[in-house]
Amino acid sequence: MSQEIIDAVVPILKAIGAGLFGALFVGYIAHLLTKDRESIAGRKGRKREFLAFMQGWKMEIERLHLEIGGFARRQSAFFDGAPDFARQVELIRSDFGGRKRKNFNELAAAISSRSGGYYAYKHDELIKAIDELIAFVADSAN
Repeated sequence: MSQEIIDAVVPILKAIGAGLFGALFVGYIAHLLTKDRESIAGRKGRKREFLAFMQGWKMEIERLHLEIGGFARRQSAFFDGAPDFARQVELIRSDFGGRKRKNFNELAAAISSRSGGYYAYKHDELIKAIDELIAFVADSAN
């Protein structure tokens, strides 16, 4: 190969190499930004779904049913929702880290620990525990 051919080909190869490097670099940066955006959207979606579930479950627990002798709350509303509550907790738990996860676990345990026995006279404590968990998740920045 003569020097003239090499001198003619080298700038072309440099341009092709720079173009390939630029394309790969831009693709990688776009991947990182997309991955971060999808992660944030996933956390927001799980948070929204969790809060919607909690509000619905709380309404069902609070609802009064007409029974013989008047109106009463049904304990079954708590027990029927407990498995879904456990599932929702697991879906959102990983969105919290460190101290926030510890706080979340404590608030969730305050509700799930009642699944061994629901007592009508402790109804207000249960609602308070649900409200505290809802407020914690709603105020979290995820």
